[in-house]
Amino acid sequence: MADGKQAGQEIHLIRAAASTNTISVVADETARDLISTPAENDLAYLKSEDRYDSYESAAWVDNGGDDYKQDFRTADLSEAFSVVDVTDNLTTGDGKETATVRAERSISVSAVLQNASVAVVGATGMAFVFNSVPYGVKSMNYSESYDEIDVTDSNTTGDGTETQVARATRESQIELVLLNNLDDIVLATAETTTMTFFAGGTVTGSWRPESLDNANTIDDAQLQTYNGSWQGAVTESLGNMTTNAVLPTLLVSAQGKTYNGNAIVLSKTVAIAIDAEGTVDYSIKFNGAVTKTSNA
Repeated sequence: MADGKQAGQEIHLIRAAASTNTISVVADETARDLISTPAENDLAYLKSEDRYDSYESAAWVDNGGDDYKQDFRTADLSEAFSVVDVTDNLTTGDGKETATVRAERSISVSAVLQNASVAVVGATGMAFVFNSVPYGVKSMNYSESYDEIDVTDSNTTGDGTETQVARATRESQIELVLLNNLDDIVLATAETTTMTFFAGGTVTGSWRPESLDNANTIDDAQLQTYNGSWQGAVTESLGNMTTNAVLPTLLVSAQGKTYNGNAIVLSKTVAIAIDAEGTVDYSIKFNGAVTKTSNA
């Protein structure tokens, strides 16, 4: 492409299997082989070939890193430094003087929902059961968002901020066609609930519906929309990236341009509808130092 301008096809995101692993950005296989004593499941991104290798059983496995790649539609990186006013009598001229402190670096990722076989998920496997009663649904979602705790201090590496998480707020919305042979779902009462987005992809726990909107149109289906929150712990198997986990993370924003550091997934939202593909959105934040490389 002229002038080195980039299209989006070469954007990737990779997450290591554990916090003890590392992700190295290297020029080629020769540079990869010079990495000193890599640990089992360490990863190397080869800029010259735009691929990922993994280290397994004391040997590099070409393209082995594909197991750690996250497929997505969009990945938006934001980077913003906090700014403080340092104007004093030594500041020249009549303008103010500021200094930058630390940066918050985050990624917003939107992906098509996939099952364990990495197949795109449609609505054919949708199911909703509340208080042992199954209901047909037109759409539903599940959101999980952790409270952030700023733990940045003098031990935080690099020029970035550092975040831990506390507890999660978990909410869901369902939409169904009004049924005259079933009572409305009872509001303000938590009951055992299972939401199935696809075979093997479920959320189970105690869900409390807290609001109801009943939409009546003379020439259309009568729809009921319920919003509610999950109480305490849930068991869920949705999405490829686990929230509340700090793992080595690499974003390749264009071929060879990379952002490499430890990052935590703060939230995710999974949604599906009877006439649309399933989607999953993640919010990710880098902790501490980030290593950047250019295309050179």
